[in-house]
Amino acid sequence: MRLLWSSNAPWSTSGYGVQSRHLLPRFKGLGHDVAIFAWDGLHHGRLTIDNIDIYPGGYLPFGFDLVGEHVKHFKADLVVSVQDIWPLPEDYKQKVGTRWASWFPIDGEPAPRSVIKIAKTCDYCLCYSQHGTEQVEAAGVKCRYIPLGVETRTFYPADKRAARETLGMSPDGFLCAMVAANRGYPSRKAFSANVQAFARLYHEHPELDARLYLHTEQSRVENGIDLDQLVRALGIHDRVLFPDPYQNMIGLPETAMAHIYNAADVLLAASMGEGFGIPIIEAQACGTPVITTDFTSMSELTFNGVCTKPGQKFFTALDHWWVEPSIDNIYSALCTIVGWDDHTRKGMAEWGTKVVRRDYEWDVVVTRHWVPFFEEVEQQMAPAFLTPERQDGADAGVAQSAKGE
Repeated sequence: MRLLWSSNAPWSTSGYGVQSRHLLPRFKGLGHDVAIFAWDGLHHGRLTIDNIDIYPGGYLPFGFDLVGEHVKHFKADLVVSVQDIWPLPEDYKQKVGTRWASWFPIDGEPAPRSVIKIAKTCDYCLCYSQHGTEQVEAAGVKCRYIPLGVETRTFYPADKRAARETLGMSPDGFLCAMVAANRGYPSRKAFSANVQAFARLYHEHPELDARLYLHTEQSRVENGIDLDQLVRALGIHDRVLFPDPYQNMIGLPETAMAHIYNAADVLLAASMGEGFGIPIIEAQACGTPVITTDFTSMSELTFNGVCTKPGQKFFTALDHWWVEPSIDNIYSALCTIVGWDDHTRKGMAEWGTKVVRRDYEWDVVVTRHWVPFFEEVEQQMAPAFLTPERQDGADAGVAQSAKGE
């Protein structure tokens, strides 16, 4: 099968870029011809890397103006778009011009009407989380669950002190980390609630020598919040670390991200809603506990840590519900994890890494989810493969076989 993957470039350090980088070589290893439509990350030229053609984006968002032409040039049998589905135009299926699978998130509930409207035009709907899959099917659209994955050869438990030394951090004290995009207002990642919970921990338990590492953009450059002003308002500016702005802009390699998770005592990831939550899985793959919100995909992804009860719901511009994470409950979860004895901490870490490797390691995801999906598509496409030339060849083969018998 000839597969055109429409998403971020594989060298991108975004979540979508990570999927491209790890999945496509595996798809090629299955025998499929693979190309990438990198509408984010490449413009005005085509590249070939590791025998995979990479097509550029055009003038319109998400390559609306070029997707059909790329399909024709590559002679694609199937397009897999990896992105939010709601920004796509109603005629995207017609623009694609061939079979189309949309692999998309649902980060609230119910599935928004704008999502379902486009999902009904797909040949195949794929969703990252079990929660999202259930929300789409509840709206009357058939949907297949295929989770995101993690590279467990990179994200695995390592020595905490060594990881902190690698990052230039103090080896002492209780280190909280948050890995999230500071984008939009209100921020779905709930920086304010998580940082306030940390501030309470620091002020009420000075014996912990607690610090917070925020792996994100410090300023409002992406219409987020001014985190520098937030931590100053909370009186913790001398306890908070940020990444180097230039390194954060160009993106850290996955090995460096693994050091961050291993350096941390806990990952703060209690957000307003998640379509999946890659850092939640990456941290647990490293044996680091997480604090999440009992809502959307976070409930199914928390194995090592505490899934906190949320506060009130609020309605979003996408016409679905998010929740307000509870500062009190995040703080209580922090205290719970601080209070774990060595036996509990070790047992939770081992269980978390075991579940991640069992269900979310890349080879597992491909074998368990992608292979059956591709087999289904190929079965449905079988008549299309029998072009007159192929049919003549098949008939000749049958005749030759009969003659030999």
